[in-house]
Amino acid sequence: MAGRKAYNRCPVDHEPLVICELDGVEVDYCPTCGGVWLDRGELDLIGARAGERATEFVLEAAARGSQMISERKCPRCLRKMKTIETVGPQIECCARGDGYWLDGGELLELIEASGHPAADFLEQMFLSNLEKRRFETDSET
Repeated sequence: MAGRKAYNRCPVDHEPLVICELDGVEVDYCPTCGGVWLDRGELDLIGARAGERATEFVLEAAARGSQMISERKCPRCLRKMKTIETVGPQIECCARGDGYWLDGGELLELIEASGHPAADFLEQMFLSNLEKRRFETDSET
């Protein structure tokens, strides 16, 4: 998977994405805007850790909502993504199927709106990684 992270830049502000890991699940996080990139399959891994299939909710939301082409580009293939209207936040997905982009707070909002048990898992993932990163930054100064 060496080419998987070749571009790895935030589609919003073009800053490098930071890998956050918890219990074997990696997500790419933008510390500048708070957005999250989930590679194909990572949403399922998050759901599996919480005992559910999270992808089912996203796919159901995509089927119910309208889709349009976004100006933002996929961090993996650099093609324009599709914006999916859901009952909660808009989410963007790679037209090629590489993954999903959610702006800051949208992943938790989407999962909380679904009543999905992964919300606590995600909150733990981001809080622990952000605290660790903050500690590392503070100790460098």
